[in-house]
Parts: sequence; C-alpha cells; structure tokens
Amino acid sequence: MTRSAALLAVVCLALVGCASESSVRTDPGDDFASPSAPPCPPADAEGDAIIDYVAFVKVGQRMYAAAGASGPVLVDPDLIRRQVGEVRCRIADTVGDPDFRPRSGDAAFLPVGTELHVFGEADPTLRLAVQEDGEWRVYESSDVEGAQRGDDVLDISPETVTRVELRDGDTATTVIGEVTAAAEVADLTRAVLDAPVVQPDWDSMDEGPVFVRFELRDGTFVERPWHVDSGYLASRLEAPEELKLLLDKG
Repeated sequence: MTRSAALLAVVCLALVGCASESSVRTDPGDDFASPSAPPCPPADAEGDAIIDYVAFVKVGQRMYAAAGASGPVLVDPDLIRRQVGEVRCRIADTVGDPDFRPRSGDAAFLPVGTELHVFGEADPTLRLAVQEDGEWRVYESSDVEGAQRGDDVLDISPETVTRVELRDGDTATTVIGEVTAAAEVADLTRAVLDAPVVQPDWDSMDEGPVFVRFELRDGTFVERPWHVDSGYLASRLEAPEELKLLLDKG
C-alpha cells in the first residue's frame, strides 16, 4: 500500500466536504463515552500492513486532525472548557489493517486517557482542544457532511479574525502577503465564509499551494492550503476574488 493510499484509508485530509454520518453543527460528544463501544483490538488482530497514520482522533461520528501546517496550534489553558471525551485506543500500536474504520475514541498517536475539550468560543463541531505533551493543541474536524459554504467548515468570523496572512507553500513560515486593517480583514473573512463548497477537478489541482492563515483573537489560528492556479481553497472551497487581491498586494 502506498503512503497516500494509507493516509486516505485512515482520515480524509481535505478538511471540508468529506462524507460522514454526522451533520453540520451537531454535538460531537453525544456518543463518545458509550459503554458498549468495542475495546481496542489486539495488536495482531487486524492485519500486518505498515500504515503511515496522520495525527487524528475520532469523537462521536466526527474525525479531527491535528491543526497547523506551520506548527502546532496551541490553546491558552485558561480557555479550556468542558470535556467531551478521552482517547480510548491508540490504534498506531494495535491496528495494521488498512481497511479498519476508526471508532469513537480512537486516535492515531494520542495515549489512552488523553482528554478532549471544548475551548473558548470555538465551535466544538469544528475545533477541539486536545491535551498533548503537557500542552493544549487544536484538532480540527475533517468531515462535515452537507457543507455548502465556507461558513460550514471554517471556525472563523469577521468578529474573531484579527489578521489574515498568506504563507509560502514549502514550510508555511514565510509571510508573502497580509491584511491587517480591521475593515479589510472583515471583508476578506466574509468572502471566504460565503465561498461555495464545490467538487474540485483533482487532476487539474496544482501541486504547490500557498497557505492562508486566519489569526484569531483567542491566540489560535486557522490555516488552509490555497491552490492558486486551480482556484481551490482548502481543496473544496471556491477561492474568492478577494484572495487574489491579497496575493497581488503581497
């Protein structure tokens, strides 16, 4: 099995528009702690394929992937709110079957007992805080069934975004464009939230995206790839014209 196939078998990384059993804006923790959930499978029970897992956790019917192309997105501990569950199985240690479907409570690398919490004003159907290595890190929903606009898949708003940056596609660390004026930030954010979810032409998608980074007032950020030539933001949003103006300004 190829590396890319293994990744797709575990979790959809497009972060928008992926099929799931959940619906937009449902509570992710409804069935997380169900006592009837199956235990972690034995280490030799599911096959012996070598799978290159990505960092994910499943909560209820939603998959969440570790956020941040340029590095971990960390949460101020003072913003941590109610717990919606904890990791029940670290599947990288036990599952070697590429057809295995993660269950609620399964994670790739997080230790059993790792807590998952709502934080600040974040929408828990889109972003959760995960306690990892002594810090609180953001994990973002990677499956939003029925999504139609950017507003359905991105936990941003004109009131919470303080700055928008374009960053290079290699390391996502070099700023190549930015918007800091409040009115312009709000207008760009609204344009992205209004952008429609589309079915992309995967064959035409360019390989070298830049990253659009929305910095938020709570100290976290939301970061998505923008395939400039093919016009897709986060793989499935139709990038608005306002983004092209930002690129021209940079």
